[in-house]
Amino acid sequence: MSAYTVLMTKKIAPELVIKAKKQDVELKEIEFIEIVPCDEKDKVKGIAGKTSAIVFTSKNAVNIVAGFLDGKKPDWKIFCIDGATRDQVEECFGGQSISGTARSAQALATVIEEKNTEKEIVFFCGDKRMDELPDKLHDNNVEVEELVVYETKLSPQEVGQHFDGIAFFSPSAVESFFTVNVLDDQTIFFSIGPTTSECLKKFAKNKIIICEKASEESMVETILSVIKKTNG
Repeated sequence: MSAYTVLMTKKIAPELVIKAKKQDVELKEIEFIEIVPCDEKDKVKGIAGKTSAIVFTSKNAVNIVAGFLDGKKPDWKIFCIDGATRDQVEECFGGQSISGTARSAQALATVIEEKNTEKEIVFFCGDKRMDELPDKLHDNNVEVEELVVYETKLSPQEVGQHFDGIAFFSPSAVESFFTVNVLDDQTIFFSIGPTTSECLKKFAKNKIIICEKASEESMVETILSVIKKTNG
């Protein structure tokens, strides 16, 4: 039995679970959200037929759009969040397609304003996307065409045990978790990024640690590093 247990609010790569186990940390995986693709294949293919500036703020949107295109790589100028989203864009559309990246949606809006010469952009997103990016672009006279390519369904589950830490990968997972759970203030929260951290602050006052890069690998590295430092 491992000395420390951390709840992951989504499934992660099996090799990362094994890596943590070797360092005496058990990563218990429970899905708190479900991603359901929308039937927007024809619209996505239509957008793929022209040169466009594109925004992705989630890995899920990248995967779904790429799936609709069946391997085709359009002539797109892509702006995306760093970390897992950027990695997925590179895998699906090639690194040459990326025109700009940033750590958060609000910072990405600034990058778009600075680098995108066009006054319109297509935002592939989920139904629970945050307002920061489109609002900031609208305020600066950039026309944003939003296309919702997936829905996020909350899947709340009660956790009946104590965890040394809990890792959150999205604001939706935070909302789902706290729908049915209450924690003591000793549990450390690990967050995938600034937006998720701000959401966590609405539900609890626990210590929040943001991983360096918005990816599963960085999340696990952060967890292992913090537990090692905390426990000597």
